[in-house]
Amino acid sequence: MINIQQIRNNFPFFKKGIAYFDNAGTTQKPISVIKEINNYYENLNCNTHSQNFLSLDLNIKIETTRKNVANFLKAKKEEIIFTKSTTESVNLLANGLTFLKPKDEIIIGISEHNSNLLPWLNLAKKKDLIVKFLLLDKEFKLDVKNLQSLLTINTKLLVINHISNILGKVNPIEEITNICKNFSSSILIALDCAQSVAHLSLDTKKIGVDFLYFSGHKMYSSLGIGVLWVKKENFSLLQNYQWGGNMINSLKEVNIKNKYKNKSDNYFKIDQEKIITVDYLDNPYNFEAGTNNFEAILALNTAINYFKKLQNNKIKVYSKKDNKTKIFNSILEYELFLTEYLVTNLAKIKNLVIVSKSNNKDDFLLSIVSFYIKNINSFDLEQLLSSYNIAIRSGKMCANLLLQHLKIDSVCRISLSFYNTLEEIDLFLAKLQLILFKTNNK
Repeated sequence: MINIQQIRNNFPFFKKGIAYFDNAGTTQKPISVIKEINNYYENLNCNTHSQNFLSLDLNIKIETTRKNVANFLKAKKEEIIFTKSTTESVNLLANGLTFLKPKDEIIIGISEHNSNLLPWLNLAKKKDLIVKFLLLDKEFKLDVKNLQSLLTINTKLLVINHISNILGKVNPIEEITNICKNFSSSILIALDCAQSVAHLSLDTKKIGVDFLYFSGHKMYSSLGIGVLWVKKENFSLLQNYQWGGNMINSLKEVNIKNKYKNKSDNYFKIDQEKIITVDYLDNPYNFEAGTNNFEAILALNTAINYFKKLQNNKIKVYSKKDNKTKIFNSILEYELFLTEYLVTNLAKIKNLVIVSKSNNKDDFLLSIVSFYIKNINSFDLEQLLSSYNIAIRSGKMCANLLLQHLKIDSVCRISLSFYNTLEEIDLFLAKLQLILFKTNNK
């Protein structure tokens, strides 16, 4: 068992006395992650693919991380591609699925972040694909009942998120994948887990998707590291779109006068007499061209270990407000408690609208609560709260299409983590009420 103050002590950022509520934007980093990055530059800084002792040590650490990520996702080591971000992972996919042809159909969730929308829209434009949108149900989740009507013999791909960065609802992924795969086993499913990876256990064997991606910085690791999981049998459908060093076994010039017969497509004709042949590394390494962000990869390994250790701990929380101690069986249970507490109190405020709150009493939000207040600009409210050292986020959250669909101009967003406290939420609520009083919006 660990108490909340012990957890907060692991994060140097909180020494500043800031109430931080933008965890969906990026999470704070535990000292173990910061030390890992420092250790890399102080003791290990080198490049890979060499035989010196530093490089060999670094290679081992990178592959240890790859294996740890795979275990974290209940996947295989050879299915893990390191990228620099969720955005790069999506672009790798969108540019790599070259089998798509004109009039093929892709279905995209209406609640997608622009990073999981624009690459696919550009692919559709380039390939003359038909794009359909999966809308929301009354509980602001992807509408499972409507999905069946969108599927046709031309449907090739479904692109959705696990949790929307505005709505905070956990989409029924297993139910969605079952519907698609029962209709046609050839339909591919790409899942954005950028907002779920820091809260839920991800099991690639269970949820039934073909591709999955997330960023390290949203799960207590550093910037500059992303993960793309590709189901092993789907690598044959994926072609590279980046080429460079560290992705080949060999490259050589061959004189075709010697009746050289190349059975693969990995050759480049120079003239009538010569070609250059390339032997690429096996998956996933041939998708990692160039020099990787090594310190970020090692930091991800440390962050995953930290997160897994906390997942298995009970959390003890002392509340000054009622002078009571509460025990939570997991960090997820604690995060759900914080979210419910925030939603319950926000709902009491006049003229405040919680974007994804439904009438279903069993419905819940997970860590993300977006709202707007009538007659107050969201950006102004964010700035006013900043004057009290309270950091939230305002705007369209890179989900322009969703907000247009909901007929909302912009929102304020509170996104919580296991290191947030009731006292911080109470501070936010008190200052929010004070701002409303001062602006005559009572």
